[in-house]
Amino acid sequence: SNSETTLMGELKFKIADNSSVLRFYPKIDYVVGNVSTTPTGTAVTTPRGTVTATPGATATLTVVPTTPAPTGPGVTETGKPVATTPTEPGFELVFAIAGLLAVAYLVLRQRK
Repeated sequence: SNSETTLMGELKFKIADNSSVLRFYPKIDYVVGNVSTTPTGTAVTTPRGTVTATPGATATLTVVPTTPAPTGPGVTETGKPVATTPTEPGFELVFAIAGLLAVAYLVLRQRK
């Protein structure tokens, strides 16, 4: 039968089984939406609302930061991206093949 089993805290197992197949997967319920802030500027947010899922539906998620950017005389923002060098794929394959050939040579040499 379709049921939920609580493992610990908010972590649950959603069990979806029938007579021939047993399926289960981890599930955590999140409360999303209707975020309000206090007018005193303490940056405390209280999330409210519920999330319900319908089978076969697709969802679009938009992430909005809730903490304001720090401002003041000593705050500077550096937006320089870190440069990464692309590596050539398959370079490790050379060492793997060389290792396999060396082991094969040693094994065949021992048989003689």
